[in-house]
Amino acid sequence: MLQAKVPSWRWNVAQWAEQLWWRRYLSSKNLEEYHVWKQNYWRKFLLENDLEVSKESIILDAGSGPAGIFMIFDQNKVKAYDPLLGEYQDKELINYKKFPWVEFHEKSLEQIEGIAVYDCIFCINVINHVNDIVQVLENFFKILKPGGKLVITSDVHHAKWLQSIFAIVPGDILHPHQLEQGKMEQFIQASGFCIIENKVLKKGRIFEYQYFLAEKKNEL
Repeated sequence: MLQAKVPSWRWNVAQWAEQLWWRRYLSSKNLEEYHVWKQNYWRKFLLENDLEVSKESIILDAGSGPAGIFMIFDQNKVKAYDPLLGEYQDKELINYKKFPWVEFHEKSLEQIEGIAVYDCIFCINVINHVNDIVQVLENFFKILKPGGKLVITSDVHHAKWLQSIFAIVPGDILHPHQLEQGKMEQFIQASGFCIIENKVLKKGRIFEYQYFLAEKKNEL
C-alpha cells in the first residue's frame, strides 16, 4: 500500500526546518547575484532536460520557494504556490514586485483548486515536502490540460532498509516523505498520468535525485 500522507506534526516540523534552512542559506549571499545565478540554473535545467516551453503556455510553479523556476518565464502567465511565501517575504528572501508576471499564492499544494488551465506544472524537489502526495497529484491532474506536461524531481532512497529507518526517525528533517525506489512512479501513474521519461539527475551515497516527465493524455 502506498503511504501518501504523513503525520501533521512531521509536516509542521519540516516546514519550520525549511524556512530556517533558507534563512541560513541566503544569509551570506547577495540576493541580486543569487537571483542571476538561479535564473541561469533554471535555464540550464530546461536545456539539459530538453524541455521547451512556449510563450503561450500557462505555467504552475508548485512549491516555488523564494527562487523557483517562475523567475525565468517572464513571457508567460505564471502562478506560484508555496505555504511559506509569506515567511520568505517577511524575512526579505523574496520581493514579489520583481516578478510582476507571477501570481503568488501562499497556500499548500493540497489546497490547489480549479479546472484544467495549465499547460505545464513544475514540482521541483517538492513532492517529498508535502503532507499528502496523492492529494497533490490528484490536484495536478485536475488542473492540467489534456496533453499538458508535469515535471517532478525528488530524492529517492537507494536502500530499502535505510528508507525504513529514515521513515521512522527523521534523519532527513526537511523531507517528511522518505521515498524508496519505484514508489514515485507508482504515485504518478496511480493519479492518471503517463510517465514519458524517468532518469537519475544525481547519484549520492544515500539518495538518487530523480527526474520524472509525465503527461496527461488527451481525453477521447
